[in-house]
Amino acid sequence: MAKGLILLVDDEDIVRMTSEEILSELGFDVLTACCAHEALDIMKDKSSQISLVILDMTLPDKSGKEICISLRELNPDLKILFTSGMSIDDYKELQHCQSNGSLISFIQKPYTLSELNSAIESILGK
Repeated sequence: MAKGLILLVDDEDIVRMTSEEILSELGFDVLTACCAHEALDIMKDKSSQISLVILDMTLPDKSGKEICISLRELNPDLKILFTSGMSIDDYKELQHCQSNGSLISFIQKPYTLSELNSAIESILGK
């Protein structure tokens, strides 16, 4: 039995494929998207089933802030783990997305399996 369903959104193929393998090894079912548009289409169909979105902050079609707002319109309680190879300072602008009490966290790329697992456990409380 899977620990939950994760939507992984990253525009880099190698990051998406590697992270999908890691998440599967950790016991999660994984849906992947390469852009904000694809992620929103998946959320429209699976919003109530998704436990967590792991979201790259820099996508070609929307900023992290824009997609956060769009995702929250579909599911206000959605838990989001932002990832970025950029500075954590970029993440600070997203704190407003947390105002409704739902959780947003950040993990710096590149991350290890144990770092990703710890971040997910912290968010999901498992």
